[in-house]
Amino acid sequence: TSWHGVIGESMGIDRMEVSRFGGMTPPDAPQAFADITSATNQNVTVSAYFADDSVKNEYKIGNGAWQIYSGGIVLTSNGTVSFRASDRAGNVSDVTVYTVSNIDKVAPNKPTAKANITSTTNQDVTVSAYFSSDSAKRQYSLDNRNWYTYPSNGVVMHNNGTVYFRGIDAAGNISQVISYDVNNILRGV
Repeated sequence: TSWHGVIGESMGIDRMEVSRFGGMTPPDAPQAFADITSATNQNVTVSAYFADDSVKNEYKIGNGAWQIYSGGIVLTSNGTVSFRASDRAGNVSDVTVYTVSNIDKVAPNKPTAKANITSTTNQDVTVSAYFSSDSAKRQYSLDNRNWYTYPSNGVVMHNNGTVYFRGIDAAGNISQVISYDVNNILRGV
């Protein structure tokens, strides 16, 4: 007598009815994916596909409790989402764990700046900026509206004025803007 037959006989149902509820094979593990996989300062939605024979689809965030899955799970910070599936016989799939590690909502530190000449001069003044290591984009502006890629040799000021600097990380977070005033250029001196 097979395992199915013993259960069927003890419960008063035939083998055909027992096999309708599934065997001992659990559903395939869910397949998980995220809507954003590159560095981002936005929330990330993690979703999963479940096997056709799954009747109970569940998820949990981190070490939290299992909950019924009904659609994408939104993470506002880095973490893990686990998924599992159960069939009608109560067999539970392997757990699929999806790790989100690309959320960065912290702006880079503000840059610092200094000029090569600070005393009165009739020469051009070069203002150099120093950016934090997570500044993927390093920018300057002469009006605090139009931004340009910071040149590696600094910003050359031919006349007195203000130069602004900011850093932007790979996720798009923008640092605090700093300004440096050049007011020591006197032509004809």
